[in-house]
Amino acid sequence: MRRTGSWLFLALGMIIVSVGCTGQPSTPANLPPTFFPIDAQFREYYEAMGGEAALGVALSPGFPREGTRYQYTTYALMAYDPSRRVEERYFLAPVGKEFDITWFPSPVEAQGGDGQAAIEIYAEFTRAYDLLGGEKNLGQAVTGPRYNPQYQRIEQLFEGMGLYRLLEEPTYTAHLLGYGAWMCGLRCQYTLPAQATPMRFPLLDPRFLKAAQRFGSDFTGLPVSVAFPGPDGNLEVILENVVMVIPAGEAGEVTLSPVAERLGIMPEVLQTAQPRQGFTFVEVKDQKGHMVPDQFIEYLAKRGGLSVSGAPIGELMDLGRDIKRQCFVNLCLELDEGALEPMRVRPYPLGYLYAQLNGRLWVDETVNGAEPLPGETGAGETGNPDQELVDLYRDMLAQPSPNAQETTLLVTEGQEWVKPAQRQKISVQVLENQQPKANAQVRLVVQLPKSKMRSYDFPPTGADGWTTLRLRPIDAPNNTLIPYQVCTPLTIGGEYCVQGDFSIRNKP
Repeated sequence: MRRTGSWLFLALGMIIVSVGCTGQPSTPANLPPTFFPIDAQFREYYEAMGGEAALGVALSPGFPREGTRYQYTTYALMAYDPSRRVEERYFLAPVGKEFDITWFPSPVEAQGGDGQAAIEIYAEFTRAYDLLGGEKNLGQAVTGPRYNPQYQRIEQLFEGMGLYRLLEEPTYTAHLLGYGAWMCGLRCQYTLPAQATPMRFPLLDPRFLKAAQRFGSDFTGLPVSVAFPGPDGNLEVILENVVMVIPAGEAGEVTLSPVAERLGIMPEVLQTAQPRQGFTFVEVKDQKGHMVPDQFIEYLAKRGGLSVSGAPIGELMDLGRDIKRQCFVNLCLELDEGALEPMRVRPYPLGYLYAQLNGRLWVDETVNGAEPLPGETGAGETGNPDQELVDLYRDMLAQPSPNAQETTLLVTEGQEWVKPAQRQKISVQVLENQQPKANAQVRLVVQLPKSKMRSYDFPPTGADGWTTLRLRPIDAPNNTLIPYQVCTPLTIGGEYCVQGDFSIRNKP
């Protein structure tokens, strides 16, 4: 049986490194991406910003709202307000404010000219930040540089755009977060790679604000739970790196909970002092303790010292990839020798792990793109729909850019049915613009009986675009249907997949 499929996608020639190719879809399954031409109002601004390389493709037509014209692109929401000063009429809408992040600059950060703690631009991102126009285009920083444990990335968010690097990538790699695709949500038919997805966070309970300000968000991380009463009557809140507690019946002094112990991280055997360059011996009990890197001692000294972190509960661990970790009673610290300051020493997200394991991880119930577009009126809302925009979304066809590529998968099976002891053969040809694509990656997922799935990677495609895989025999009852899916990565992120099936039979 022969199956084919194709999906138009845009090849992004990024000024900075393009977003990765894998991820989970944020749009309904089996919908091809829909792209639109750049609205005439934004053509010059779009090109001046760097075009597709900087802003991505247009995911919506241009549309008006309250005197301002907008258009969604992959990485931003372009805006034009004719009531603004001439030099300020074109701008990127502050989508970054929609993530509900309250960032408290660390007390050790440099003071700005207005006396307030300045949020620094992470050194790895300064080149991309400057190429994109700096504060004039990106707006003010929403966060300082931070480690995002859910997506394993170092990121910094600004009002108009966001930048990130995956932890496994080389220093100075820079990607763009999908602000526009996130904000447009399910209205835009676009598969945003998971690692480029922005995140919302719960608001921090006001009773913990002063402590969070005192420590700084780079130390505590952002909230990952709402405040809740603990089993002992204490009021608790979980942040990415620590757990904060207000003891019951007391004056409300916030302390850090011994989250390492609550996670079951057992203390190691105490050691005697062994002089070592670059380390300080910290006594825990009876002249025994652990060696702590001087970089950790200096980091903690600026944030309250060991009285905040608690004593070390183990030695420094080498995790590979230039990352080392050491745990204390109330938190763990990591030394990332592949990162730049101030990310070289950072807390490990124990709080995030604790929230996950204890069912306290906050779930964002707001579907991205919940902000209504003109023409979309919900229950209780008043106003006249913008019929022009409604018609555009309903009738306007996708408009691929001139360098659009068409990816096609041709799938063939050795036999339409096989006996239980036989091996099925599946062959795939990958085409781009109807030409064979060599060295393409292809993945097969087979749905087995009893809701089990098995995944296989094909060998890379040959010069003719073909690759073949022979499956192991499948033990299944007679006439069992075996569905499968063949996928190949797309340049813009996500995958294009083709589905098929064959039968397990003893007789025709």
